[in-house]
Amino acid sequence: MRIAVLGLALALCLSPAASFADQQKHPPEMIVSFGIKDYDAWRPVFDAAAAEREKAGVGDGQVYRNADRPNDLLVVFDVANEKSGRAWMTSPQVRAAWAKGGVIGTPSYRFAK
Repeated sequence: MRIAVLGLALALCLSPAASFADQQKHPPEMIVSFGIKDYDAWRPVFDAAAAEREKAGVGDGQVYRNADRPNDLLVVFDVANEKSGRAWMTSPQVRAAWAKGGVIGTPSYRFAK
């Protein structure tokens, strides 16, 4: 038993899931949470904005829906940097897309590295 535990500990030390260098290569993420009126109406608007987001340095949006309230969303984007993410979130294009897609209120956002 002791050998198995030592082997596992050694394997974890020598083979980390993500090295520090790998973490440095991953772009920052912007986490956006908001409510919508109707997911089926919102999704095509979101998908159609992909090219504009990419041009603005905001890409790879992963959409998560609340299991109990499916019109409450969390979207995680890779961003080139926080400046480009903030610029996108305050742009007239994204505000127009929010209105067209039925976003309720103003989405909140934060950044993670």
